[in-house]
Amino acid sequence: TITSRASLSAYEDAMKRVMLIILAVLVVLIGVAAYFTGPMFYEFWKLGSNDPTVYSRDIAAFTDEDERQPPPKNAVLFVGHSNIRYWEDLQKHMQPLTVIRRGFGGAKVNDLLFYADQIITPYEPRAIVINIGGNDIFSGLGNEPIEAPVVFVQPTRN
Repeated sequence: TITSRASLSAYEDAMKRVMLIILAVLVVLIGVAAYFTGPMFYEFWKLGSNDPTVYSRDIAAFTDEDERQPPPKNAVLFVGHSNIRYWEDLQKHMQPLTVIRRGFGGAKVNDLLFYADQIITPYEPRAIVINIGGNDIFSGLGNEPIEAPVVFVQPTRN
């Protein structure tokens, strides 16, 4: 019986080591997954919010970028949600036009209207391309009436 107890104890020790190794591997995998999906989770979190201030960091980043390198006047402004944000070769596709890209992932119509004074009117664009609305439908807001000021941009002729 002493040998069977020793065998059982060795077996339990081996199982503890195996469980610790499995736990360590799981922790590493979860860490890697969190590292690569963190920005995506952040985008989905904003998408679920009806509070436009969840985009304040995105808008502040545009403001900082504009201070470092003022955008050109009379450009074509592309504004909207993640389709604009992640269209990194937009300038290449729109040549010879000069473009400004101001997309913030997860944005809905109310969010765009909330920040219009910061991300539309200061640029004095020659034209505005708006890609917005898909997230309203995805988040269930597509049939809700929207109460927000209407933004008018007066076109200019050179």
